[in-house]
Amino acid sequence: MSVKVKERDGAWWIFVHHQGIRKARRVGVGRLGKRAADDAAVLIAARLAAGGPLQLDGVAKVPTFTAVAKAWRPWYRGLYALRESTWQGHEGFLQRHLEPFFGPLPIDACTRPRIQAFIASKRIGDHKLSDASLRTALPTLRLVLDYAVEHGYIPSNPMRGVKLWRPAPRDLVPDPFTQAEADALVAAASEIRPTWGRMVEAWLHAGMRSGELRGLQHQDVDWSHGTALIQRTYSRRRLSAPKTLQSRRAVPLPTSVREAFAGVTALDGTAPLFPSFWNPARMMAEEEMGRLWKRTLARAKVRPRPPETLRHTCISLRLSRGESLLSVAALAGHSPKVLLQHYAKWLPDGGAVGGSTGAVLSISGTAAGS
Repeated sequence: MSVKVKERDGAWWIFVHHQGIRKARRVGVGRLGKRAADDAAVLIAARLAAGGPLQLDGVAKVPTFTAVAKAWRPWYRGLYALRESTWQGHEGFLQRHLEPFFGPLPIDACTRPRIQAFIASKRIGDHKLSDASLRTALPTLRLVLDYAVEHGYIPSNPMRGVKLWRPAPRDLVPDPFTQAEADALVAAASEIRPTWGRMVEAWLHAGMRSGELRGLQHQDVDWSHGTALIQRTYSRRRLSAPKTLQSRRAVPLPTSVREAFAGVTALDGTAPLFPSFWNPARMMAEEEMGRLWKRTLARAKVRPRPPETLRHTCISLRLSRGESLLSVAALAGHSPKVLLQHYAKWLPDGGAVGGSTGAVLSISGTAAGS
């Protein structure tokens, strides 16, 4: 009879040889794995010495990554208040990337070298992820491994400590349109569809996020004051709460939009203010907006940039023309700290926080303050 504990491939195993029969069981890694293997080996040896059967059922199996991720889901959602879009991001990365790679492996096999191999595989190939996508999504893996540590499946989280990878440096400074480019984009969008032109102008005027603009409903607008209340966002074909508490705010609408809706009373207050052209009963999805945006860039002959650049343009132009940092931060739904981090170069007088509020954004000859 032989019952031995050995380390193999970075994990602790129990090897049993009894009456010509050999069996092995992987127990775990690190000090916890060795301790569990030693304890189990003593019990197995005692049972065999007493004439008991050769079985390793008493040795706890290390759960797979898939099993741990399945248990983590309700545990995490029960403890933390999450926006639906945030949870969908976690779920999507788990299903499309993490579980296909780590799924059948024991959770303690998610070592630093294996995690680095996963990151490397996602940065190359035909369906690679951008560094920005990996930065956003890798915390999902870290959270699952934190859960494994708290429940004693692994001794420590291999994602904690020294960095696993070095992404390409991020350019935190926005690349907004000039005033001339902004005017050309509004004109081109209006030629494609007048409603699309007004939508682009509202985006430039108020600096809303894409989902906030597309999620606007008739009930959100106070036409007497020409303002719209941002209280939801439309992303991934679903409505959800705005990005942050600061994102709940009132923003001004340009004169052209106010005039276009003058005297219009929506029968349904929840109807979208800027509906889909494909299906007017629904809000505009990202795919439709993306196609319209490509046509607009081509017609305006403007250097291509993402549509969210309209938001950056609004903020940078307002700051460069003297609006105060606090008022622009409130308009954008940002904190002054974030605004300074990304838009300081557009502040006059070397980044003064004060400044007048008289200068305003002008789109197609229409003053933003009108």
